[in-house]
Amino acid sequence: MGGIDKTGSFSFSIAYKLLLAVLFSRLLLPLLLGSGGVTTEVGLEGYLRVFSLGILTIFLLHHLSKFSFVYAYERSLIFIILSFFILVGVQFFLLDEKLFNIQGAIKYFFYFSFIAVSLFSAIVHADKTIDIILNICILLFAVVLVFYPYLIVTSGIDPVSALLLNEHRLHFLLQASNEDAHFMTTFFILVMVRLRHHKGWVIILTGLFYLALLYNGTRSAFLMAIVLPVIFFVLYKRKFVLSFIVLGIVFITSFSYVAEYVKVKFEGDLEVFEDPDAVLSGKQVGGSLSFRIAHLWVPMITYTNRESPIIGNGSNGWDIIAVKLLNSKKIESPHNTFVWTYINWGLVGLIGMFMLFAIPFFNMVRIYISNQGGKYQLLVVALICTWIEFFVWSMIANAYTVHGWVVLSLLIILSVAVKYAVYKTFDYEKESQNTHHKYA
Repeated sequence: MGGIDKTGSFSFSIAYKLLLAVLFSRLLLPLLLGSGGVTTEVGLEGYLRVFSLGILTIFLLHHLSKFSFVYAYERSLIFIILSFFILVGVQFFLLDEKLFNIQGAIKYFFYFSFIAVSLFSAIVHADKTIDIILNICILLFAVVLVFYPYLIVTSGIDPVSALLLNEHRLHFLLQASNEDAHFMTTFFILVMVRLRHHKGWVIILTGLFYLALLYNGTRSAFLMAIVLPVIFFVLYKRKFVLSFIVLGIVFITSFSYVAEYVKVKFEGDLEVFEDPDAVLSGKQVGGSLSFRIAHLWVPMITYTNRESPIIGNGSNGWDIIAVKLLNSKKIESPHNTFVWTYINWGLVGLIGMFMLFAIPFFNMVRIYISNQGGKYQLLVVALICTWIEFFVWSMIANAYTVHGWVVLSLLIILSVAVKYAVYKTFDYEKESQNTHHKYA
């Protein structure tokens, strides 16, 4: 196994560097070229992805030939990944727009291949993998956050107005306020746990983070940035009764302020619940959520239900069907990863996507409930919070973009690495106790 172990460590080292290279070509190239828009899939990013996919495929085949793939990888996750490979292959033969769909397929093959190649390192080299991914989380968190002090100074925007009125919202690197905010919020708890021994950095980054969210003006991310530390504290301390009493008192005393905030920020969207028939008919559209449900989700889902409910419309299916149905050259974003998944990959893909979320998340929940985390317990709780935030991001914003796929890939590998690090530590401690009793 020694040779395979070294190959697993080496393949992960190459894999995450390729992942970062693709991501930063997406993030920084428009900045360097002075472009305000996001680069297209053709160009440096596309070539990098194809090149990277070729290298990852070689590593994957090597692991298969050594049986390490079958022996050591998480079988459930591998089954999902193989199902996606098969699904995309079937789509290529059955669906139209083959060239456009294969272009999208290459993108997702790259992320699935990264997960598959990295799983072996997450299992065999758990501690090392954890260190690397947590460092990557700090890097990505800082890359987005670092631009906000400059934007704040030059904007002249009142932060309260930005948050409450949803106007003049700041965004930069990810080209959308929602994505900037949720990208940072997803990494926030992990970064704080990683840097917990460096209190100066924790204070500085936390202050900058909340200030950035105020000016960013994304309501859902701002709420999650308040809720997540509370969830983290309650779970880590395990003083549930006391915590719920305190939270109840806080909620009661702040109810009027919370109600006013919800009314100001969500009043238009709540019309979809008050009069759904009017909203869905398009005669009365309240807020952005109402618009998306009425004019994006319902027609796109209805079309997919009728035409291709099992396998969807292709890896670029949302763009293809949106052009047909919406009669617009501008592709509206669904702001929901699961709706996007169903349109692209049908029921098969939707079930697979839920499992990609559920398996790592419930592994962390299982470790937390069994209280076997040991020295990793803080990280286990942080990952539970992180998965909750990423699920929220996926439900109300565009976590299916390049940035979201990078986050999803890293979270899956980090969760697997923590799982195996915990189990190895627990087994070692159990074995030590047995040995002690044997010779006592």
